[in-house]
Amino acid sequence: MNAEKQLRSSFDRLAADKRTGVHHLALFGTLARLWKDSKYASPFAINRQRVKEASKLRSVNACDQALRELDKWAYLRYFPLQSVGHRCGKRTAAQRNAAQFNSEPEGLIRLNLTDTLSS
Repeated sequence: MNAEKQLRSSFDRLAADKRTGVHHLALFGTLARLWKDSKYASPFAINRQRVKEASKLRSVNACDQALRELDKWAYLRYFPLQSVGHRCGKRTAAQRNAAQFNSEPEGLIRLNLTDTLSS
């Protein structure tokens, strides 16, 4: 099955799933577009701030929650990337603010596009 058909099938499953909301659909649509832009690389890198803006989500926290839920429900796999400074808690507020305005990758996404996944 080609990527477009797989995406269509995944969107159908997502729309029929009672656990999901509009924010999940918006996020998944944005990720599908980014996957296509990456020439279907798997996994592909994301920047949460950019994904949030493209998905029209209100906050990075809402984006994170939707990513975690889609991962939990097996629509995708999310692999957050953390810098050593971030893991150690050594990033200053200025560094965190600066990071949200650049496009450095903050995670990797692998979309699960098989019809065999259960909702």
